[in-house]
Amino acid sequence: MTIASKTSRPLTKWQIIRRFQAVLRRFRSEGKLTLGEAHALAVLPEFMGDDGAMFPSHEAMAEKSGACRRTVINALNRAYALGIVKHTPRYVYDQALGKRVRTSNAYEIVLSALHQVAQAARFLMRSVRNHLSARPAHERPSSSFLRAERVFQPPQMSHSEMIEWCLKEAKAT
Repeated sequence: MTIASKTSRPLTKWQIIRRFQAVLRRFRSEGKLTLGEAHALAVLPEFMGDDGAMFPSHEAMAEKSGACRRTVINALNRAYALGIVKHTPRYVYDQALGKRVRTSNAYEIVLSALHQVAQAARFLMRSVRNHLSARPAHERPSSSFLRAERVFQPPQMSHSEMIEWCLKEAKAT
């Protein structure tokens, strides 16, 4: 990963960290990131190697930031949508399984506003394409074990009528 400044010289790791923190503060002040998401994302540059590569797992980011794994995933999804982080899935070939297996993501921090807009647009288009390519519900195979059990919704009742109905249903079962 090469991140260049306006003078075309590569930025140091600490310059990238400071600029990324400034981007996070800006999006946080604009209300586009929650406090938990900003904290979860703030640790991402700490995983950067000397060559600029970042391959942290969600668990590693959660442990380092003090957030839960789900918060890290939500924060990364928000960062993809805002265009401030780019991710590339990584795969290795597993001979035992005879197929490619996903290992982790390679992350890249996007500091340029123009590149952030372009990255956000790519993420949006990918999301729209994935949404449109999904089969409608009426075309999906129907499996009884995949369906949620139907719950009877009683009509609107008063409090006392609701209690009577619940007692009656409890006796029936």
